[in-house]
Amino acid sequence: MVNANWDAAFQFVLQYEGGYDTNPKDRGNWTSGKIGVGELKGTKYGVAAFVYPDLDIKNLTIDQASKIYNRDYWPKIAGTYQPSGVDLFMFDTCVNNGAGRALEFQRKVLGTDLKTANSLAQKATETPDKCSQIGKLAALRGSFYQSLSTFNTFGKGWMRRNAAAEAKATSLAMQADKVRPDIAKQQIGKKSDEAKADQKSAVTKASGSGTAGAATTQEPSQWNWDWWTLGKIGLILILVALVIYFIHKAMVNNERSNAFLEEAKSC
Repeated sequence: MVNANWDAAFQFVLQYEGGYDTNPKDRGNWTSGKIGVGELKGTKYGVAAFVYPDLDIKNLTIDQASKIYNRDYWPKIAGTYQPSGVDLFMFDTCVNNGAGRALEFQRKVLGTDLKTANSLAQKATETPDKCSQIGKLAALRGSFYQSLSTFNTFGKGWMRRNAAAEAKATSLAMQADKVRPDIAKQQIGKKSDEAKADQKSAVTKASGSGTAGAATTQEPSQWNWDWWTLGKIGLILILVALVIYFIHKAMVNNERSNAFLEEAKSC
């Protein structure tokens, strides 16, 4: 089954999953899922040889890819029954992070222990303020990305995708609520401004924490290893963690600001 947002959801995913890749260092490109084992068939439109070892990946068409996603991914998050906007965000999360993770995020947002995708979709539909749901889903997904060991390598791209999904999904939710295009443009633009303000605040706090950390340091040779010194070391570590936290927060809100700004232009 397909709802009105299927095409929009699939086209969004293609922006990040498109292209043909045969990098031998990517285990997903091998039919066995192990580097150097099996046949190197690659990945195209996000459809990987590891998951579909018998498929002719190189000659895969967009139409074929669409049917695969609609058959194997869309139903796993009950895309047809999710609220408009939530459906796109859940689908992109399913493709990039797995159906289990997508449903886990939705359970947390809705505050429920419901197990099935269909029951969660119904609960989401009955719960007001779909834009708020989308924002919370995006926040959970962003936190998940930041918990990964490879975040420093791939984090910027992940957060850009997450922000773009939030912005596009929010726009779809407003359309479904029949928000006038000029009002929707204004509201989405406001979200961009709010994210930009949050970014500037995070940068300021990161700078302040870094300055405070510098003020507590001294040469190791001058340290007296007593409880006071250990306390100072602990404080420095806390301040370093705060700097990293605010730097990440600034990056997240920069991507959100840019994504909402671009979405506002298309309203």
